[in-house]
Amino acid sequence: MKQKYSPMMMQYLGIKEQNKDAIVMFRLGDFYEMFFDDAMIVSKELELALTGKNAGAKERVPMCGVPFHSASGYIQKLVDNGHKVAIVEQLTDPGKKGIVERGVVQIVTPGTIFDELMTKNKNNYIACMMIFDFVYTLAFCDITTGEFQVINIDKKDHLLNNQLASMEVKEIVVKSDCTYNFNDSIMVSHYDNETFNEKYRDIFHNIKDLKEIKVSTLLLNYLIETQKRDLEHLQMIEEINNQDFMTMDLYTKKSLELTENSKDHEKYGSLFWLLDMTKSAMGARLLKNYIDRPLLKKEAIEERLDIVEIFTQQFIQRESIKEILKEIYDLERLSSRIAFGNINARDLKWIASSLKVLPELKQQLYSFNEPLTDQLANQIIDLSHITKLIDDAIIDNPPLTIKEG
Repeated sequence: MKQKYSPMMMQYLGIKEQNKDAIVMFRLGDFYEMFFDDAMIVSKELELALTGKNAGAKERVPMCGVPFHSASGYIQKLVDNGHKVAIVEQLTDPGKKGIVERGVVQIVTPGTIFDELMTKNKNNYIACMMIFDFVYTLAFCDITTGEFQVINIDKKDHLLNNQLASMEVKEIVVKSDCTYNFNDSIMVSHYDNETFNEKYRDIFHNIKDLKEIKVSTLLLNYLIETQKRDLEHLQMIEEINNQDFMTMDLYTKKSLELTENSKDHEKYGSLFWLLDMTKSAMGARLLKNYIDRPLLKKEAIEERLDIVEIFTQQFIQRESIKEILKEIYDLERLSSRIAFGNINARDLKWIASSLKVLPELKQQLYSFNEPLTDQLANQIIDLSHITKLIDDAIIDNPPLTIKEG
């Protein structure tokens, strides 16, 4: 067959062939370009000018583009509109002999997007589901924080829908033979590789149920394949036991306005808004989780209340700890940026300043002289070697990019 297009366009078509279900954003110099049907879809949805490109054929190829330095907003809008986006970067330096090598470096989907403005105080979970004889087994992961959870729920559709709604799932991964009809607001991604990945054995340490291991493995493999990198920031998989938490259906939660109001679904006016005096984004997400899943077991409730009592009775230590927590940035999200290779010098300085206050936090917790706060203090480890390394390497107010000095 005679080559119809230029070598660069043939390279694009080869990548598009492997990513038929995604919009391919193809890096050309300072722009991400889209061609053919992708260009027509994107120009319409993002209100961009549709142009044409001479690509070796008689007719011009439809094309539109966005500047690479401001692409994140465009990607967010496409994902919000239900598209997957494959990011294609230049893998070799331009100017060398021959065509620049290019490849997909990440596939962005509703469950894997990094938009810190939208997700600052809440999680962005992607789910995975398998159907067994008596249960639905679900795994959830937020790659922006590294949290990973798994649960078995009775094989009842309303329980499944409640679980997905309470986790605000926007994307679910299922095997290609799954025919379950999900809510239209959830993107369904088909994927079949459930080969256990030995490299990640440690994160499976707490789960023994074979169904849960199977579903978690499928989700993990999907994330590694779409993100095109090792996800070393993932936390140990936590098994959610529904016997430990109160189950409320979606309508009950909405009526009670637990985490959002019923008028415009914002935080303002909800119980979460009333109680949220947290000093960090991590604390806000944890509190939201507590409100969403009230404890059922008396011992667990009493232990939580005992800790609250310790803090309410000891005013001076409590105020000191509040001041320390103000200094701690969102370490969960920052650690995920390291794993994704998109961390900058300013982020690293934020990590260093957050880790610097941990020894003081540990001492304040010990000063309560209570077994429960001692347990919390024992979990804090000394990371001063990391803060020293960052401080020795990076100036106090670094620019966002290396090119700026």
